Amino acid sequence: MSGPVAAEDIARLRAALEADPGEGRNWVAYVAILLDAGDDPMAAAAVLWLGRGRGLAGEEVDRLQERVADALFQRAVASHRAWRTERAGGAADRSLLDRAALCYEWVARLWPDNVRAVINLAHARRDMGRYDDAADLLEQVVALVPDLAEAYFHLASVRRDQGRPDLAADLLDRALALDPSDYRAHGNLGGIRGQLGDHAAALACYRRAFELRPDDPLVLLSYGQSLCRQGQTAEGLSLLRQALALDSDLPEILESLPEVLVEAGEIDAARHVWGRIIHRHPAVDDRVGGMENITALIPVGRAGSLFVHSLVDGHPQVSTLPGVYLKGWFGRGVWGRFSPSSGDSDWRQTLVGRILDEFEPMFDARSRRNVVGRPFDNSAWLASDMGFVEMGPDRTTPFVVDRDAFAAAMLDLLAPLPDVGRKDCFKLMHAAFDRATGRGGPKEALFYHIHNPNAGELAGFLGDCPRSRLLYVVRQPVQSIESWLMLDVASPDSPADNAARLGSWAEMVNTIVTVFQKMHPHFHPGISDAGIRLEDLKAEPRRVLPRLAAWMGVADHSALYESAFCGLKYWGTLSVSGPVDGFSDKNLRQSRGRVFGERDILILETLLWPFSRRYGYTSWGPDEFRARLADIRPWLDQPLEFETVNHAGLRHPAPPLDDVPAYRRLHAFLQAHWTLLDRDGDYRGIPEPLSLE
Repeated sequence: MSGPVAAEDIARLRAALEADPGEGRNWVAYVAILLDAGDDPMAAAAVLWLGRGRGLAGEEVDRLQERVADALFQRAVASHRAWRTERAGGAADRSLLDRAALCYEWVARLWPDNVRAVINLAHARRDMGRYDDAADLLEQVVALVPDLAEAYFHLASVRRDQGRPDLAADLLDRALALDPSDYRAHGNLGGIRGQLGDHAAALACYRRAFELRPDDPLVLLSYGQSLCRQGQTAEGLSLLRQALALDSDLPEILESLPEVLVEAGEIDAARHVWGRIIHRHPAVDDRVGGMENITALIPVGRAGSLFVHSLVDGHPQVSTLPGVYLKGWFGRGVWGRFSPSSGDSDWRQTLVGRILDEFEPMFDARSRRNVVGRPFDNSAWLASDMGFVEMGPDRTTPFVVDRDAFAAAMLDLLAPLPDVGRKDCFKLMHAAFDRATGRGGPKEALFYHIHNPNAGELAGFLGDCPRSRLLYVVRQPVQSIESWLMLDVASPDSPADNAARLGSWAEMVNTIVTVFQKMHPHFHPGISDAGIRLEDLKAEPRRVLPRLAAWMGVADHSALYESAFCGLKYWGTLSVSGPVDGFSDKNLRQSRGRVFGERDILILETLLWPFSRRYGYTSWGPDEFRARLADIRPWLDQPLEFETVNHAGLRHPAPPLDDVPAYRRLHAFLQAHWTLLDRDGDYRGIPEPLSLE
């Protein structure tokens, strides 16, 4: 116990209270001495609440209640702040967050008009991933204090988490109507506008936030990223470097810089920053031991990675979870939403409940919820977009796994452990899923579909699992880009306004940039990596799959030749060409030119030549490549054919083509990569193809 209060004094007053519970002065004295002890205001709150229930009242009691509520509030804030600090470092004690939430609940109970306590409780619920609860609390605040801008601001954040950016934008507009000087609201609204495709409005919001708070590194980060998306890469990169100078260890900045540096053609600088990121993720202790043979799958563009995953899924020596649901598992701050509370005797049940809730669609594809890490961005129905709703031979069966069986298996695996970490839980989830689906038995490898991880997610994974392999699945790059772009192309007959069409155009450019980013994979010391061609896999599975299995450390097996998840036939992701039956190559027979013109294709094929040469997609030798590189340089200052088509589809009045942000961004990007190739003649670090000899 801290403070001057002696244990015998507490015991004496407790005995007096037990002897005469009807005497109000005994209740007051006991609550006061518990509060003065300073160890746990929760005890004082509980006793006071019991006393209130017995009719305890009066001014002295009211004053005491305010003291208790204030002590609880201070304890909650300290615990919440400590949890967030630990989370920023990569791990957090969940008991701190649970304690903060419980204290906030008691403050709200003892001090009903304390709006701050309710708002902070909503923050805690949001940090726990309980978005519906957080939204309900903030709706109560809005109803109680309709002119409180902060309530709308925080409710907007929760609505965005829930996948409702439209509602979030309206709420932020209301917040800014009440408080136009809130730079955070301007910045968050910029993020929402960009998410909704209005990148010009997004930039205006970020600019206003910057005007209000020019020395905030996170404001500089958001504004700089927005400028880059508008084609103002040099200006944006300058702001990001200013942000880094203000806080050189801020993870949000470090994790954002590599992609921007690659876009600007500064590959060496990007690798330097990546080195700093990976060093922030040292190897962790492994409590459960066992599986270290892990292969992580990454697609280069739209390259059939879920098809590849479906072949591996049924292999008896491989443990894997279906789909891309765990893409964000190793992301910064994610484990803090799951990590057990050190003081929770039922922590195992709590952890399993959190897993079942957060990854609900992994167990039942009929759930339309998204998951942490947002593997398909803001998909309105992630499981459906992955192809998990229409499975089976007649495409009428949704993917469903027995949740209770998984829970029982997970609890059994957790039973002998005193605690568990992120890597442990990752491996145990795979083992529990295997048991729940009747796929037990010894495993030789774990297959992890990490999909398109951001820098923080990939660094977290490689920090925890440094002996992993990275498997890239590739496809003819221009065809891969066009296949992806077909999902974003706005029809000329579409009623969409110019903002929507420009947003679609911006997404098309983002797709092109994303595929080129894979030409410069982050440097992973000691990591084994290789690539396989989707074309080879479809055409010659008996040649490719035995070699892939050997590379993964497992045997060739008949299950590798069936496209299925947990025995359910798989038909592929959403595609304009319709469902794909197993090894059918109909999606690979699509001719190039569905989006790009002939000259566009020549430009892209030239700038993608180092990749295409490694993977056998081009017959050009170095001399012909150099000639093509010289030929295309003047074209990079002129509109591409698909850009001319896009611009012609804009409604009157349309901005000049040179003023379209997507146009500026793409040309700055292509010119930077032309310069890089003209200097080096290659992109360093492209994974070599898996040997099929």
